[in-house]
Amino acid sequence: MPAAKKVCFLGLNAYPAIQGRSGTTVGGLESGMWTIARTLASTSDDLAISILVSESRRPANAVVDHVELHTILDPLKNTRLQVSQSLNLQALKQARFRSLLRLAWQVPLLAVTRPFRDRRPIVSRIAEHIRRIDPAICLVFGTGNDQLACIRAANEVGAKSIACIVSNADAPSSPDDMQVSTRNEYGETVQARQETLRLASAIICQTQCQRDQVRKTLNLEAHVIKGGIRIDRWTPSKPRVHPEGPVLWIGRYDTWHKRPWLCLEIAKRCPDLQFEMILNPGSVLVEQELREAVPDNVKILDFVPYAEMPKRYHNALAYLSTGAAEFEGFPNVILEASAAGTPVVSLEDFDGYLAASGAGWGTDNDLDLAAQRLRELKENAATWQRCSEAAQRWVRSEHSIRINCERYKARIDQLLDRSS
Repeated sequence: MPAAKKVCFLGLNAYPAIQGRSGTTVGGLESGMWTIARTLASTSDDLAISILVSESRRPANAVVDHVELHTILDPLKNTRLQVSQSLNLQALKQARFRSLLRLAWQVPLLAVTRPFRDRRPIVSRIAEHIRRIDPAICLVFGTGNDQLACIRAANEVGAKSIACIVSNADAPSSPDDMQVSTRNEYGETVQARQETLRLASAIICQTQCQRDQVRKTLNLEAHVIKGGIRIDRWTPSKPRVHPEGPVLWIGRYDTWHKRPWLCLEIAKRCPDLQFEMILNPGSVLVEQELREAVPDNVKILDFVPYAEMPKRYHNALAYLSTGAAEFEGFPNVILEASAAGTPVVSLEDFDGYLAASGAGWGTDNDLDLAAQRLRELKENAATWQRCSEAAQRWVRSEHSIRINCERYKARIDQLLDRSS
């Protein structure tokens, strides 16, 4: 029997998802990547799946769910992230005593340990590990300097590569967005995004919109593979009935991507409805401003263990999405809500999903209409039931992780067969 071909995923922030300790959006990109990696590992005997992660300590297990872990060690990774988020003038002006106290020991710690840390650029360390792993093919999710380093290293060792577009910001959005020094909201330059896609052996998109965008701006072809989830994880154990629970919102503290303040605006328009916002870390300043503006019918949760998320969906009246299509790809949270039978109201209808599935409604960024749709789900049990059942049917037929991974496997096989 021929040796299994090595497939390496670049997932620097994937370890929380691998441990199963991240909330549903902490490392949402990496959570989706991990689901694909572990599913391929369990269903493909001819592929040896590994993932390159960055973590403060070496994982206890070198293999998890048949996926081999390779680790770039960064002992003070979390401390550096917290300090970088806190050390801006506006954040410091409004910082709480707890935050200032934390900085008082974090900054000296970083200064004292600096001479002893590996200060090589992360892109150099990525390349070093890829050369050591010597894969047959690399998969990167997103575009930017880290992904580019991985693809360049793959090319050096004669490996194939696939660049997977997950956010609409991963490729230039128009021919006007081609100044090489221009950075998107993730801090990645147009040049890095372009080169990631141009140097990849193949490109995979989540939506037809992304495929059209790549073709229009870069004259490159891409394959569309819809997002997939482990449907059994989210499916309720018994048929759902019209619930009395809150409207659920999941995201992080930011001003441009998840747009949490729009959830507050909608909540103010629905004083008779309860809202539950699961907010993961982001901008310190946004967090402080948002907490000061929370109306009485909104409850903020800082962290929910991943294992508890199915119950949160099952108890919810609806799932509310305020994400911006300009920066989102296709949000997995919408698929999770659908698999749980929770109707969705979204300011943007990503790839026409809600119109096609009947799982809820897009409102074209109309906050009043979003509030109206949420009230309709509360007041009309028949409408709620129709959306709930339609959502579960559609996501099972179109977005199963098994179907998703069969398509990834076919694309991987095609590239590897072409090179053999």
